[in-house]
Amino acid sequence: MFRLIVWITPVPAPAQAQAHPQAQAPAQAQVQVQAQAQAQAQAQAQAQAHAHAHAHAYAHAHAHAHAHAHAQVQVQVQAQAQAQAQAQAHAHAHAHAHAHAHAQAHAQALVQVQAHAHAHAHAQAHAQAHAQAQVQVQAQAQVQAQAQAQAQAQAQAHAHAHAHAHAHAHAQAHAQA
Repeated sequence: MFRLIVWITPVPAPAQAQAHPQAQAPAQAQVQVQAQAQAQAQAQAQAQAHAHAHAHAYAHAHAHAHAHAHAQVQVQVQAQAQAQAQAQAHAHAHAHAHAHAHAQAHAQALVQVQAHAHAHAHAQAHAQAHAQAQVQVQAQAQVQAQAQAQAQAQAQAHAHAHAHAHAHAHAQAHAQA
């Protein structure tokens, strides 16, 4: 705040001892005029000081309100930036978790596909080995059947030849007798 210092200049009192009674009247009027002017100047100075103090207080209050509004705007901007940063961090974490889950599901699907392909290849190899074994069994059975038929035919031919030779020898012996 500003302080107003008012100096009051004392007016020298008229020399009453030397003054004539008729000369005192203009001197008193002059003193009254000077006192009125001084009072008016003092009142004007006080009014100016009051107006100045009022203007200063208004400017101070205005500056305080402006600073308060500026601080509120700054706080709002900071809160908005913080909320935006939190939202971005949340979105980033959500996208990261989604990508991780997608990669994990993809890896699981790949493992399942590999296991299915492995099982399919194993079943195919097993079926192929089973078919080869069946072919071998059929071939062995065919060879055995052929060998058995051949042995049976040989035995029949041998028996037939033996019977024929026996009948021939019997007929010859009968003819000689």
